[in-house]
Amino acid sequence: MLLIFVASITTAVFLVTNMSVLYAIHLNLFHPEIFNKYSSYKIFLAYDSIIKYLQSPFINTMNLAPFHLSKSGIFHFLDVKRLILFNNFLMLSSILLLYKMYTKVLILHKRWILIQPLKFLNLFIYLFVVLCLTDFQSFFIFFHKLIFTNDYWIFDSKLDSLINILPMDFFTQSFILIFLFILFVNYLFIAYGKRDIK
Repeated sequence: MLLIFVASITTAVFLVTNMSVLYAIHLNLFHPEIFNKYSSYKIFLAYDSIIKYLQSPFINTMNLAPFHLSKSGIFHFLDVKRLILFNNFLMLSSILLLYKMYTKVLILHKRWILIQPLKFLNLFIYLFVVLCLTDFQSFFIFFHKLIFTNDYWIFDSKLDSLINILPMDFFTQSFILIFLFILFVNYLFIAYGKRDIK
């Protein structure tokens, strides 16, 4: 079960992070006023630069003009980059291990052993989704304090103008999509596991 969870959450993070279209749709639907202040071309160019920076170990700078980041803001994005690269490594490793494990239980017709643990895991995921929907800001703060050892993630809009094009509810949407993806994967494994019950 742990292997399935690691593979699904790391894959979800990778997919949601790289689907820039989600960012574009979110801004157009929920924050069209941003385009009155900034050029859509500049916004999406900056966002694309952020994603490329986070995903590539060979890119060391971001082209954010006309937006700015303070020194602490730059350090935060470096921290995020390290986490994203580690996430990608975990994703590839866990998918390979999961393939071996699933092949074994498939041959033995024991996929049913995954059903109860995954159902139990789904209960916790539903809890996280509820937390995101009811008080995401508190969850967001707790998450950052848990993951990061510094407070560089606290941005000042005057010094870090980039934060003005990264609305909080976009992160809410991203977290929820990650949890929904994990639920989808879990239910797939549960459905296939039921096929081995006779």
